[in-house]
Amino acid sequence: MKDCAPIIPNPISPAKKTRILFVLSLSVFISLVGIGMVVPILSVYADTLGASPFWIGVVFAAFAFSRTFCMPFFGRLADRYEKKYIMAAGLFFYAIISLGYIIAPTVELLTVVRFVHGIASAMIAPVAMAYLGEIAAKGEEARIMSRYQASTLFGFGAGPLMGGVIYDLFGFSAAFYALMTFSALACLIVLLFLPQERTLLPSTTAATKEKELIEPRPDQKRPKDRNDNGRQAMRGIFGNPLYGGTMLVTFVCEFSMICILVFIPLLVPLFGISLGGAGIIISLNVFLAGTLQMVFGRIGDRKNRRVLIIPGALIFAVTLVFFPFCTTFTDFWWYHW
Repeated sequence: MKDCAPIIPNPISPAKKTRILFVLSLSVFISLVGIGMVVPILSVYADTLGASPFWIGVVFAAFAFSRTFCMPFFGRLADRYEKKYIMAAGLFFYAIISLGYIIAPTVELLTVVRFVHGIASAMIAPVAMAYLGEIAAKGEEARIMSRYQASTLFGFGAGPLMGGVIYDLFGFSAAFYALMTFSALACLIVLLFLPQERTLLPSTTAATKEKELIEPRPDQKRPKDRNDNGRQAMRGIFGNPLYGGTMLVTFVCEFSMICILVFIPLLVPLFGISLGGAGIIISLNVFLAGTLQMVFGRIGDRKNRRVLIIPGALIFAVTLVFFPFCTTFTDFWWYHW
């Protein structure tokens, strides 16, 4: 096995590719700053509405549940229609949905808001990654994706810090209004500065894809029903030990991390730490992860990626063991570092 995959020329110029990566990263960064702002306060906000620990978990799970099940649907739409407008629509709905957090009078309605918010989320980050996948040349996928992922982590990392401080100074509503503002700004950036995909890769326009589905080329067999193809693809992914194992590790790590992020804002006040302090603790962890994304993205293009996954998962597991022993801001700080 070669250490480094050769980079195959891509028809998109490097300058335009850099512009697209910057616009996508900036828009997702801004939108995730807004989402991250509500992380340190949402569980506390749900608690003020009378939510039990179970319902607090439901409020957070509603977002992930709807996002997970809607991603394949919007993924199919993104393969057939302009990705730019799907992303812009998702960001627009982000801004509108933000008002729902403020007016939701019960935890049940707050759960509904989170559920709809997850649907809008499925229209943004996955579609942006698909866009980058179209423009990435062979051998540079990890570098491009790691820079994009770093922007998402930096955005999500800056959000809790800002959200905690805004809550300490101005209260709950101000953080949700900020979420609306950031989402609207990201929507404008996508509409104004992101090129349409069909202007870059004419062969992958929606019209061409639709025609290929209906009238295949003479050297191709007529494709089966798209749902059958999708099911076969999913079986192939989960049946492959490499992909299946990677998805399992990712699921377990993300599941554990989200559980911690949900309850840190409820836990740290017991030790005299404000929500602003909780935001700092969460932001520190995400900032460090975002920085290391770029470092290991370059390494991943040159070395065996499985060598990076295994020790990373083990280190993550070891750190979870020490979490129950944290009792001060310094303890939490070092744990997340």
